[in-house]
Amino acid sequence: PAGIIYQAPFAAGGTQLDDGSIDLHASLYVLEHVPADQITRILTEGARVLDVDGRSAHLIDPSDHFSHTDPSISSVNFLQYEDAQWDSLAGNQMAYHNRLRECEYEVLFRDAGLDVPVSESVVDERALGALRSGLPLSKRFQEMDAEELCRRGMLVVARPSLRAFTPT
Repeated sequence: PAGIIYQAPFAAGGTQLDDGSIDLHASLYVLEHVPADQITRILTEGARVLDVDGRSAHLIDPSDHFSHTDPSISSVNFLQYEDAQWDSLAGNQMAYHNRLRECEYEVLFRDAGLDVPVSESVVDERALGALRSGLPLSKRFQEMDAEELCRRGMLVVARPSLRAFTPT
C-alpha cells in the first residue's frame, strides 16, 4: 500500500485536503490546456496541501500542438495570432491552449507560493529558424526573447516557499 488515493473528477483548485497533507503535486502535459487564472488557483492549492518537504512537478508542452501533426508549421506558429484571433481558432474546450511561455509559468509558480529550483526546457531550433525567417508575432510576444518563445518540453519542479513556513 503506497497510500495513493485516486479521486476523479476532482476540482484541483479546491481539494479540501488538509494543509501539508501530500508529498507530490504533479501533472503531465495538462497546464498548457488551462487558463492562467485557473493555473494560479491549482498551484496555490497545490502549495497549500504540500508538505514542507513536498514537491510540485509538472511537464508542460508550450508548443503549438497543431505542429505535432502538421509538419508544414513550426512549434511557434500559433504565436502569430492576436489573443482574440487565437481564441476564435482554439479557445474552446476541445482545443484550448493558453500559449504561456516558460518565464510566464515561472511567475505563476512563484505567485502561488512555490520556489522553482528546477525549470528546464530545450530550444526548438526549427522554430527559432521560423522566427528568424520572418514568422510574424502577435504584439503579446514581440518583446520576448526568440529563444524564450521557442522553448519546449518544460520540466518544472517546485517546492513550497520557505517564506510560507516562516513565522511573521
